[in-house]
Amino acid sequence: MKDGIHCPKLNFTNENLLKHALKNGKSIAVIFDYDNNFENNIYSGEFLIYSSKYIIKAGGFECICIDNDTQTLYPPALISALGLICDIYKDDAKRHTPKHFYEYDIHSAFNKINGNIISRKSDIKSFFNAAAFLMNISNVEMKELALKHLKNINNEYEFNIRYTNKMFIVGIKDIILGLLADIKKDEKKEVMSAKFYKSIIDISVFMCKDLREFHGINKVLLAGKMFEEDENLRIIENELIRNRFNVSYNFSDIQ
Repeated sequence: MKDGIHCPKLNFTNENLLKHALKNGKSIAVIFDYDNNFENNIYSGEFLIYSSKYIIKAGGFECICIDNDTQTLYPPALISALGLICDIYKDDAKRHTPKHFYEYDIHSAFNKINGNIISRKSDIKSFFNAAAFLMNISNVEMKELALKHLKNINNEYEFNIRYTNKMFIVGIKDIILGLLADIKKDEKKEVMSAKFYKSIIDISVFMCKDLREFHGINKVLLAGKMFEEDENLRIIENELIRNRFNVSYNFSDIQ
């Protein structure tokens, strides 16, 4: 599929969506999910339009590099983060790579990316891991720092949403550009963490507002393991309600 949006095969999520639609009618779904088995195809960072009769992919995030090689000596997030730097800076990527990357076999990682010995797909969990790796903290640390400081942050990293091939595509490179700029300025990690999360929250709300305008739908379902595990993402629910959406959460109203 053009623009690199990963198109998953049908799975159990579809059944839940159809059940949900039977009770609630046509809705927008925001699904932030993941599967530790990279061979599985699941919804991961998807925006869907669904009814009791159909499910349409209406939007998603740009692709990110995924390292499926379990024999490497560096964390998978390094490939995802380095791939984003390479996508942005091309041949000048090494000059913009943070110093802590060189604690690993960075030359092997560059060779993998430049030789296309990796896969690419739209993967929201890997995007979060890449952002944390860029900051030289764990995903858990990024989550906890954001939780403490989100209320004090008024600005986010810039992002773009474009409409192409009948889908809304979230461009993530601007977010990484902003994050790298803050890293070079030695910005506090709690500030960077909060700004990253605010970007994801704002993206989700903007996407739902665009889809409401485009399709005339005011109902939104938030679903997926990331919503269950990350309290910061529940802010999306509050913001959608503030924007007069009717919001349900993780199929709770059909259980």
